[in-house]
Amino acid sequence: MTDVRKVADEADMIINGYAFTQSGEKCRVLNLRHPDKATVFSKNGEVLETSMDDIEIQIVKEYYFTSHCVIECMHVHASDRKLTEAGSAKFFVRDNGETVLQNRGILNDREIRIIQGFIKQNYREMYLKWTEYSTEGFYEK
Repeated sequence: MTDVRKVADEADMIINGYAFTQSGEKCRVLNLRHPDKATVFSKNGEVLETSMDDIEIQIVKEYYFTSHCVIECMHVHASDRKLTEAGSAKFFVRDNGETVLQNRGILNDREIRIIQGFIKQNYREMYLKWTEYSTEGFYEK
């Protein structure tokens, strides 16, 4: 049986209940709500092993590759519950943790403030993870 808490604690990132863990040239993904659903991607996105259906694989693949959009400076995406592009907000992060909101999506002012507060509180740790994938730094640096 999978120790879900251990997997979550050791994950490189968790997006919408999916734990992503890099392991060499592979990325292992576990659905934390349904630990019998997992997949392994190669570095280029090929499914190597899976117990997920095609729809769930596509959702997870989009999470994974969206999380690696590192050609721009550091930024954070926050989405509506349907995970649509139109509903998503995009926050560029400055070196002091302040953010510049590029897109607000359909998030309300309260949700925007909560996300900005979370980024401000965690931006240093987020930046360390960001630099593992990108040579681009903070916004306006």
